[in-house]
Amino acid sequence: IFRVAIAKILMSGDRPVDLSRPKYDQSVFAGRLRHFLEIIDFRTLFTTDQQIEIAKQVLSDYDKTGVVPDNNPDILWDAKRVIDTTVHPDTGKKIPAPFRISGFVPANIIICMGMLMPGGGLANQMFWQWVNQSYNVALNYNNRNASSPMSNATIATNYFAAVGCSCGVAFGLTKLSQSIKHPPFPGAKQMISLGIPFFSVVTAGILNVFLMRRNEITEGINLTTREGEVVGKSQIAGWKALSMVSGVRVLTSIPVLTAVPITYSFLERTLLVERPKWKIPVNLALIVVALYTGLPCAVALFPQMVPIQVDTVEPEFQNLRDAHGAKIETLYFNR
Repeated sequence: IFRVAIAKILMSGDRPVDLSRPKYDQSVFAGRLRHFLEIIDFRTLFTTDQQIEIAKQVLSDYDKTGVVPDNNPDILWDAKRVIDTTVHPDTGKKIPAPFRISGFVPANIIICMGMLMPGGGLANQMFWQWVNQSYNVALNYNNRNASSPMSNATIATNYFAAVGCSCGVAFGLTKLSQSIKHPPFPGAKQMISLGIPFFSVVTAGILNVFLMRRNEITEGINLTTREGEVVGKSQIAGWKALSMVSGVRVLTSIPVLTAVPITYSFLERTLLVERPKWKIPVNLALIVVALYTGLPCAVALFPQMVPIQVDTVEPEFQNLRDAHGAKIETLYFNR
C-alpha cells in the first residue's frame, strides 16, 4: 500500500514538495555527492522496523492530504530516505542490513583489510577475492530490479566468471612477481605485489558490468528528450553507459586498493618501524578514509541522466524536432 502512495506522490505535479526528484541538484557534482553520501550513511543500517513504519505513514499521509508535516519538508525527505535506503522499491520488502547500499562500505572495510593484509600470500588473496565477489553477488541480488528478473543460471554464470577472473588475475600476478629474478628497476616486484588486489578487483568488476548489462550493447538503451520522452534505443549510448560505469568501477578502487597500500608501505618503512602496534590501526584508518571519501566522489563524477549530442549517435536521431519545430541537439540516457 505504501508503494502505491509513493507512486501517487511521484506522479502528482501539484505537491508543495516534489519527491519525484532527489533532494539535491543532480546536475552539479556537489548535489550528486550529497545525495550519495546520504545513501551510504551507515546509520541507516540500524533503522528499526518501527522507524520504517513511521516513515511509511508519513508518506501515506502526505499522499492523502498534500500537507507538509509541521510545515517542515525535511520530515518528508527523511521519511523518503528511510524507505529508499531500507526497503526494496519493487517488492516492498525490507532489505537485510548487510546488503543495503549503506552496508557496502562497512563490508568492504573488512574485505579490503583482508586483501591488503601485509604478507598475506597467494592463498589469502584468493580467499578474499572469492569473499568480495560473493558479497557483490549478494548485494546485487538484494538490490536487483525485480521488474526485470534475472535467471538463476545467469546469476550463477556471472558469479563464477567474476570469481574466476579475479582469482585468475591474482594468481597470475602473484606468480609473475615471484618469477622475476632480475627486476627491470628497483621496487618492480613490490609494485606488482601491491597492484594485485587492484587489478583483480577492477578486471572482475568490468567483466561483471559487461556480462550483466550486455543487452544494452546488443539492443541499445533508451534515449530521451529533456522532457523525458523516449525517442528510441541507441547501441552507441549503450556503449557509453557501460564505459562510464566501468570507469567508475576503476575510480572507486583506486583510493582504497592503490593509494592505501602505497601509503601504508611508505609508513611501514618510516613512521611505523618503531611502532609495530600501530600497524593494524593505521591500515584500518587509511581504508576507512579512502572508502568514505573516494567512493562517493567517484560515483558523483557522472550524472545519472547523461546528455549526449545527437551528432555522436545513430543517424535516425540526428533530425529530430521538438514540439516547437526546433531541431533537437541533445538527448539523454540513464547510465
